[in-house]
Amino acid sequence: MSLKFETSTVNTVTYNGNDVKQIVFNGSSAWCKPYALSVSKGTGVASITISRTSTLEPTASTGSISAGDTIFYGDVLSVSAIAATGYLLDSYATSYTVSDDNTEISVTATPGYYTVSLDAITNASAYVNTSASSYSSSIVAQYDSTIYVQVKPNNCYVYTLSSTNYTPSSPYTTSYVLNSTNFTFSSTTPATPTTASNRPTATKSIGGSTAAAYYK
Repeated sequence: MSLKFETSTVNTVTYNGNDVKQIVFNGSSAWCKPYALSVSKGTGVASITISRTSTLEPTASTGSISAGDTIFYGDVLSVSAIAATGYLLDSYATSYTVSDDNTEISVTATPGYYTVSLDAITNASAYVNTSASSYSSSIVAQYDSTIYVQVKPNNCYVYTLSSTNYTPSSPYTTSYVLNSTNFTFSSTTPATPTTASNRPTATKSIGGSTAAAYYK
């Protein structure tokens, strides 16, 4: 059998009605079917690095590649990824061998856990929770979840924030998303289980001030 290609780029070869993925000539690979590299980067994945570590295609070279680049049948790809702040990478394949057009590099991540609290406020209690009730001095919560906040001044004190006064019977309440914009983290890498002994902390300073109140 003899083959003669009149163009420099051949994307499809068929033989007896079958799709050919590789042509070997004199014991060496002469051509491999090309595909486009597909990459899926999930929420919480900061970056994905892909390298072609070996190839059977004579025109291809090893090295870094990215989404949309041409890969070839038989290519071996290595993959590494970095999680964004507050996320943990889910299990993912670190090596792929291209065999068809269904090679998609996919990496996902899951929000991790922090111990969340507010900085202390003199003569007041600073509480948090994942719902607007049953507040506590500290809680365990997932990154990107909503944190509800309550600042309750001690008896006979008034808490003032942004020129508004709050009393023990009418405390200050608000909410924040647990992220690096609103909270200070002891580590950008969170814990996996809610009972992790090495769970990092997320803290926030609310500000404001308290003053003794006079009741007649």
